[in-house]
Amino acid sequence: MTSFIDELEDDQPFFDYDPDDDDENDADPLPEEEEAVFGAPSSSFSAAGETSFDAEASPTPARLLPGQSIRPLTSTPSLSFPEHVPSPYFVKHIDQDRGPSPADAAPGEFGQPYRSQYQAEDSDGKLWEGFDDLQTVVADENSDIGPGPIDDEPTVTPEVLKQRQEMSRKGRSTSGITLVSTDRLCPEHRSVFSFGVFNKVQSRVFEDVYEGDDNLVISAPTGSGKTTIFELAFLRTLLIEKVNDWQDRMGKLRDSDDNPIICAAITGDSGTSSEMYTKLRKAHLVVTTPEKFDSITRRTGRLAQELRERLLLIMIDEIHILGEDRGATLEVVIARIKLNCPNVRLVAVSATVPNIEDIARWLGSQQDPFELSNDFGEEYRPVPLHRETYGIDGGGNEWQLGPKLDRELYPILVRHAKGKPVLVFCPTRNACRKTAEQVSEAYRQSKSRGLRLPWSFDLKKMIDMKDENLNELAQHGIAVHHAGLDYDLRQKIEAGFRDGRLQMIVSTSTLAVGVNLPAHTVIIKGTMTWHGAPAGFREYTDIEIQQMMGRAGRPQYDTSGTVIIMCDRSKVKKYQSMLRLETILESCLHRNLSEHINSEIGLKTIRSVSDAQLWLKSSFLFVRIQQNPRHYALPDAPNKPQGDSWEDWFNHYVKQSLERLEQDGFVERGEEGINPGDYEVQQSHTGDIMSSCMIAYNTMCMIVEMDPKSTFEQLLGMLAGAEEFKDLRVRPGEAKILNQLRQHPEIRYQLDDQAKNYADKVFLLLQYTFGNVTINEDKNLETTSIKQTLYQIFTRASRIAKAILQVAATNRFGPALRAALTLYRTVSGMAWEDTSVVFRQIDYIGPKTIKNLGALGVKTFDQFLHADTTQLQPFFKSYNVVCDRKKDVRALPRYMATVEEESLDQSNPKKPVLVLRITILPKGRKEDMKSEVSKKKKSSWGIRYNISALFLRQMDSFIYYRRMSVKDWQKNKDTSFLVRVDLDRRCDIVTAIIAVDEIAGSEYVVEYPTNLAASVYPPDVKEDTPIPSSSQDEPVNLDENDPPTGKLPCHHTCSGTTTCAHKCCKDGVAPQSPARTKTKQPIATGRLSPKTSE
Repeated sequence: MTSFIDELEDDQPFFDYDPDDDDENDADPLPEEEEAVFGAPSSSFSAAGETSFDAEASPTPARLLPGQSIRPLTSTPSLSFPEHVPSPYFVKHIDQDRGPSPADAAPGEFGQPYRSQYQAEDSDGKLWEGFDDLQTVVADENSDIGPGPIDDEPTVTPEVLKQRQEMSRKGRSTSGITLVSTDRLCPEHRSVFSFGVFNKVQSRVFEDVYEGDDNLVISAPTGSGKTTIFELAFLRTLLIEKVNDWQDRMGKLRDSDDNPIICAAITGDSGTSSEMYTKLRKAHLVVTTPEKFDSITRRTGRLAQELRERLLLIMIDEIHILGEDRGATLEVVIARIKLNCPNVRLVAVSATVPNIEDIARWLGSQQDPFELSNDFGEEYRPVPLHRETYGIDGGGNEWQLGPKLDRELYPILVRHAKGKPVLVFCPTRNACRKTAEQVSEAYRQSKSRGLRLPWSFDLKKMIDMKDENLNELAQHGIAVHHAGLDYDLRQKIEAGFRDGRLQMIVSTSTLAVGVNLPAHTVIIKGTMTWHGAPAGFREYTDIEIQQMMGRAGRPQYDTSGTVIIMCDRSKVKKYQSMLRLETILESCLHRNLSEHINSEIGLKTIRSVSDAQLWLKSSFLFVRIQQNPRHYALPDAPNKPQGDSWEDWFNHYVKQSLERLEQDGFVERGEEGINPGDYEVQQSHTGDIMSSCMIAYNTMCMIVEMDPKSTFEQLLGMLAGAEEFKDLRVRPGEAKILNQLRQHPEIRYQLDDQAKNYADKVFLLLQYTFGNVTINEDKNLETTSIKQTLYQIFTRASRIAKAILQVAATNRFGPALRAALTLYRTVSGMAWEDTSVVFRQIDYIGPKTIKNLGALGVKTFDQFLHADTTQLQPFFKSYNVVCDRKKDVRALPRYMATVEEESLDQSNPKKPVLVLRITILPKGRKEDMKSEVSKKKKSSWGIRYNISALFLRQMDSFIYYRRMSVKDWQKNKDTSFLVRVDLDRRCDIVTAIIAVDEIAGSEYVVEYPTNLAASVYPPDVKEDTPIPSSSQDEPVNLDENDPPTGKLPCHHTCSGTTTCAHKCCKDGVAPQSPARTKTKQPIATGRLSPKTSE
């Protein structure tokens, strides 16, 4: 019985995951990420005072600091998008040169890999039997692109690379363009670049980028040096800031104040607002994602204000993600910057797209939007590509086509690999495994028969994958790569591919963007990907195809490359058109416009209908709807306009979005405007929650419909069903694990039926984590990785749980709020509050020790402090280690409360009022807690602790809720406050629930009997009705093991030992209430302010 958690060392972090490696398009039945964060084509911002968006890093700035700039992260594509490579194609038949093969090899066997069992059809409809006549569509490259791959092409070595650099330094160009020498750079900047001249693309735009200040849009093929253009733009910004010193020979620049140039990455796990502010305040160059930049620029405090003041340059890589769902976020962010920071320079680069002028019109100045638009064709590609498309008869069934493509793949490899590295893209993880196994078996049989091989492989170079199935593939130089593999293993595979210990990688979209591998041949095996039962199969977009193609023939490794598309025979002509890049880039903003308009209303960017129209005119949607109104004229749109002009549909989208927001309660209508149809709008409390917590529209609609008496189980189900998790489809490799979990005795809320959708999956995996559950698991690295799925779940779950809490508090739902607070703590601590799993929150206490403590009956922090140290010692390395861990527990901010009557006001017999004084007391020394808070503040997660105090009547009827930061509480000399209890409803008991929101197991409950006589209440007093319990199981007293006297544990490290002579270690110490101050305090009325969080 093992759990993946058990495999971790006690000092190992719970997650070992790279947030930039999601393969969103790989589905088995797939349904992210994140958080988001990013598996599909991504983009990145850099800011100087710059910001760089990276679509693959996972999600938010305005004006950045002097010297900041936006550039792509190395691990993911910057705000640039899939590459389009236009070129003419024609149909021709493959040549007949197959090479020798033994006579004893039977047709159709792996030993005779050069014959096909399937038919293909050429452009004239003629059927051709066998692989020799398999239909092929080959790109007819022009002279600038060069011929296809040749057998005698030199293998890339340091000497070959040196020769290429020498040729580059001579400034030669085959297209008549004079290459710009690095001598034109400022002397301080020359050593930034290791080459002597810029290439053709860089030379063409050099003056605009390095010697100008205008906005700039550049479209160029993959591998043409777009990143260097960003570097030039950043250096230009540094020149403006008069940077004139180098830090050292490594080329580190310093700013005008002699501070080193600092680059900061801001991603989804960058910590609290305070930590992000610290990073941004010091940074000159900020690398982030559109989603994170959106999150930062939604803020209205000093962070956003300083960004707006300091931001000078935004560089957007892969800007063609505008055509994808995530492109709407990029579009909104740029529109926000254009309105709030009109002087910020925008530099955008893109793969080849046919309507780059539309992007230039969107980003450019109104005076001359096309002035600085540069479109570079395939003749600028540094490495010529040879393209072929193989059409295979799939019989109209995508399930049957997959195995046929697998059988056809090996002969294609023999023809095209030429002993050089190969990268094969498959649509799903399961397809990766099957394809790799098929090729591996074909290689084995061919080698045993002495047949021609696609590559030679020395077993001495084999990589040990630590997995039997993967090692079988590695024996033939083959590996699989997808987000289901552990991060370290993926890194090992990539390194092995670079140094020649692997010859072929079969991958999902994890390697389609952001990773520079020396692949000579790229094969796209199949053009359809499975998106779960509801959606079924869908074809790759042209952007996705171009991203995969862009992995072939990288300049650092090759002088040519080969791209092969294997598809159904009926789709050959379609992919000819796609490879010519004839698909126009369109906006996706209209698909979720309401959500984004709500955010702008919260920022006061939009205050009326006319403001919304003005804001939308800053979007790419406004540019494209004028060019192609039919694309945005949805036939099934509700209340669609009478006309079909672009103006009609433009106004329709604005009107419908605002009406929907008003109908769902996120926006409130104000006064009518001067012009017909114009009126003011303002955000409601729930609209503010949706925006500040970055909640999807449909998720927020579900949250606001919560039952006021919701239990913990119901809220957990609501969280699991959030739209943010819809990409976490149930994959075939996970079915076995999930079905073990759904009836597992350690799962508190079990499922009667099999897990069929993402909500069931998330529901079970959350409980799997909360309970540190152990299951019989045959861990299959090739299909799934629970750790990575959990990372994606918890990076999103916290903000969803926070939104649930805030909605319950805003509506004063007593039972639901109590359950929501418990849910938020459970998610934050990743532990059930009444189990030993709470010790996961203590550094250096791992899964095995947690189970041992649970078996010993130590399930709460107080039980741990009172336990005999010698009794705990076997579970730790030494006696001193136990003392250190007890010290860590004492340092956690945990609190208790005292409740006492302040006054009873019966001056108005119809509205008597009971006033209670609440005093919050630490369960440990303030000095210890300050040390812990300070330590956590400096950690990578940057926890900021908050105290919640909820007050309920005997039936969980709401009285009052208050939330304050631990930091602010520690500053107060008087830690008491008053709570007003209106006695229009019977109140025999006041229950006070005090807890630290970010710490599971910190809840302290005290019940105060009012002992009020019946005569105190008005004649028409209301009676409360029983309400179901909202706790995790039953109401749990987490402090039941406190000393019976009600005293607190002392601070001696020997607490609880039998040999200790200290009386306080056995009996505890009495809590000390702070002295009551003379100042008059306001009485809490139970009415909530719009903001329920700090």
